[in-house]
Amino acid sequence: MDAKWLGEPSSKVKEVKSQLKQMGLMKLKLLCLFIDDIFLVAAIFTVPDFDFSPFLVLAGLALMFSSSFLLQILACAIYSNWWPMLSALMYVLVPMPCMFFGGGSTEYLLSRDGGGWIDAAKFLTGASAVGSIAIPIILRHAHLISTGAMLIEFMSFFIFVCTVMCFHRANLEDEW
Repeated sequence: MDAKWLGEPSSKVKEVKSQLKQMGLMKLKLLCLFIDDIFLVAAIFTVPDFDFSPFLVLAGLALMFSSSFLLQILACAIYSNWWPMLSALMYVLVPMPCMFFGGGSTEYLLSRDGGGWIDAAKFLTGASAVGSIAIPIILRHAHLISTGAMLIEFMSFFIFVCTVMCFHRANLEDEW
């Protein structure tokens, strides 16, 4: 064994320790770059009169959804606290009214037509969407999660909403 490791840490070890302290800042920078890429994908989907193949649309939607869920997991893993995963339950509940009461179509959300089941579907969709925002706020207020985890949860929700809006736009196309 090298006697150098038994005594005082070398300058290289001190340098590595200082770099590890700066890793918190690096995580934030990498997260910002990742979110920027997701916004670029969402912006491409909103370009009018741009012809996408159905495979490309499906791949983009899958990328956006998986990125949203990855942020959800990162909000838990980075801060070693799994309470933020509670809001992932709302990701499951948001499409359920569309599937059960809307016939699998998202067109009922924008229509003014009413009816017992359609109004119930609109209410449940809105309630689960508000719950996706409220759960991280409540957890932060109760000091169960940190502010950083709450902000990552909000970014995850925003990307999820962009995914749903892009799916709605793609669903209105005749190619599907």
